[in-house]
Amino acid sequence: MKVINFNPLGKTFNFRLTENTCSRCKTGICPLDLKPICEIENFTYVGNYIQRGSAEYCLDLGKKILNQSLYAVTKIQVYYYKDCNHYDFNDGQHRTCVTAHLMQKNVNIELPVKYYEIKGKCPYCKNKEKHTLQFNHLGLFIRQLYDEGQENEDCGFLYAFEEKDEL
Repeated sequence: MKVINFNPLGKTFNFRLTENTCSRCKTGICPLDLKPICEIENFTYVGNYIQRGSAEYCLDLGKKILNQSLYAVTKIQVYYYKDCNHYDFNDGQHRTCVTAHLMQKNVNIELPVKYYEIKGKCPYCKNKEKHTLQFNHLGLFIRQLYDEGQENEDCGFLYAFEEKDEL
């Protein structure tokens, strides 16, 4: 393990976010993609509680990251799986996602993380491989599960952050 300044752009992550924890999963649109940096910087929530996974949650987190008022960012733990070239988390999915969206808008942000390299495949790929093997041996029963998209239910989904556009 080492602490590094991490750039999430150009990398593929295994996220375990759901409709209850991610606005994009719920609506199909990331609220950070809809707002310019100045609106994120000046975001104000009127209310007592921001629901995790709401558009406001991401905008508020973006504002905190931009204003560098997010304490203990190094609690983010990123695992790089060498065999599939994917990244996974123990902690820090939202912070990494929001930081990547801000970086895509040409904002320079330092993202210190506890970084681990692991020889092997990420949980998503391992689970997909496991179900593919079960499909090959058991036939129709597993094929139905596979067709319904349940093969990686506990392992989330893969998402790649594009490199930012150079101005």
